[in-house]
Amino acid sequence: MKKLVLSAWLAVGSISSIAFGREGSSGTSSLFLLGAGTRAMGMGGSFVSVADDASAVFWNPAGLARLSFGELGFSHVTLPEGSEYDFAGLAYPTVKAGSFALGFLRVGTDGIFSRDERAVDMGSVSFSETQILLAYGHSLFKFIHVGGSFKLYGQSLAGFSANAAGADVGVLVEPHEGLFFGVNAQDVVSSDLKLKDSKESIPRNFKAGASYLLPLRQSLVGIRAAVDAEKSEDAPVAWHAGAEMSYRGSFFIRGGYDREDLTFGVGLAYNRLGLDYAFKPQPEGLAASHRFGFSFRFGTPVREREKIAREKKQREERENYLRANRARLEEYRSKAEIFAAAGQNDSALAYLRLTLGIDPENEALKREAARLEHLLQVEKETKEQEALSLRLRQEALESGRTEYALGNFKNALTLLEEQVRLGDSEFAELSGRIQKSLDSAKNLLDSTGWAAFNRKEFENALAAWEKMGTLDPSDTTASARFKMAAGEIKVADLLKKGIADFEAGRLLAAQESFEQALKLRPAEPAAQAYLQKIRAAAEARTRLEDLQKDPEAWRLYNEGLAAYTAGEYQKALDVWESLLLRYPNNEALLRNVADAKKRLK
Repeated sequence: MKKLVLSAWLAVGSISSIAFGREGSSGTSSLFLLGAGTRAMGMGGSFVSVADDASAVFWNPAGLARLSFGELGFSHVTLPEGSEYDFAGLAYPTVKAGSFALGFLRVGTDGIFSRDERAVDMGSVSFSETQILLAYGHSLFKFIHVGGSFKLYGQSLAGFSANAAGADVGVLVEPHEGLFFGVNAQDVVSSDLKLKDSKESIPRNFKAGASYLLPLRQSLVGIRAAVDAEKSEDAPVAWHAGAEMSYRGSFFIRGGYDREDLTFGVGLAYNRLGLDYAFKPQPEGLAASHRFGFSFRFGTPVREREKIAREKKQREERENYLRANRARLEEYRSKAEIFAAAGQNDSALAYLRLTLGIDPENEALKREAARLEHLLQVEKETKEQEALSLRLRQEALESGRTEYALGNFKNALTLLEEQVRLGDSEFAELSGRIQKSLDSAKNLLDSTGWAAFNRKEFENALAAWEKMGTLDPSDTTASARFKMAAGEIKVADLLKKGIADFEAGRLLAAQESFEQALKLRPAEPAAQAYLQKIRAAAEARTRLEDLQKDPEAWRLYNEGLAAYTAGEYQKALDVWESLLLRYPNNEALLRNVADAKKRLK
């Protein structure tokens, strides 16, 4: 039997060396150095400072303290020689008591060839080694987390079994947002595995690492990078490095360096479900290692549970406080109701605010307080409006009196009009006095204007009616009187100008003035008489002798002759044509004008 066990054990050892070591490596290594979970493998096993999912039960129990949701995770990998490696983990964070986790790892091989001491074929046997972990993580401070795990080892070979126990201790520090340092000492305390007559020590293993997380913010991409150093008993330091890039927190690409091999991984997350795959090559001649993983987050997030617990505590404290102050609360509420019923809203509001000081979350009290505040605001605005109206009324009254005293009756009436329309008796009385004064002043000016008009003193009449219109611009009588006086003045001016032009011999200009005068006053006798004289003068024919009798006309005639003789025909023409205005039918002038026009052509 010893030979059977020994042959089987050697077979397992050879498979283990292929699965966990490279040619040339030395020292004692645990069968579970492949780790737990699929994400870690995709990142080259650099996970001791990441440890943010259910696999933290293996990588670093301190990372359990950072979990927000409960999480269930599985992974499976097929190894060479028909070996399989499985992991299952369950983690759940509490609000105050830290986080708890349970993990299970198994590596096993079936179909191991065995013989007895006489080399008789005994058929195939199977080998398996399991590890059960019970872990706990807790935050000492916001940035320091610690954790530990208790482990039970089980080993089975060809019907024989052995058990042992061990313990891990981990620390995770976040000195700056996104920057993490982690340490995990595995199997710092452990017992030996005794299988039949064979004894095996569980090697101690130490991991230390750092990582940096650049989370999703303004961009859609998040990046995490990590590096680990691992040291097992009597073995050289093994290095791990890896990175993970996420898109929208739903798609992941991972890559890493695990001891001497490159690794690769991808992941997909939807809501609380995660699917992962990782790939790692094997020594030459052996099939590559493919790892598949599944994870599921469950439960209410820790922060939300903290909020719920906090709100529950606040409700309990509030209820206790209300019970302790029930009598005082009822007293304040009763007084508030009494004052509100009496219309003393300010006092009612004061007592309501006292009740809200005791019971600030009471919605009914809040609504009542808001109603009273609105009423008080309306009362305040009403009083302010009344005060403003009173001030404006007084200002309008004083302004009306001032304008009245200055004789600006119409302005005064305009200032008083609004209050008169509203039925203000004081304004109505003053407005009546002003209107009487205005009517009296207008009548006086109208009488003065008519008296001057009848005396033909049109300028004085115009001034009186203009002032009458100034007192009351809306009075159409004043404007009609003014227009009539202005017309008389215009007729007088036209007659005066027409007579002057007639006497100066400017018959055409005189004719125009008299015709305009007749348009304003059709029966004006002076204009009619002068127009008859102008028509008679225009029809009468004159001779050169008539010009000689008029010294000014004779001078102009000779001035034209001098210009004509000098060849200045245009100048001569201008002089003779101006003289024709006075003597339109003079034979000598008509003859000379015709001759000058021929010369110009």
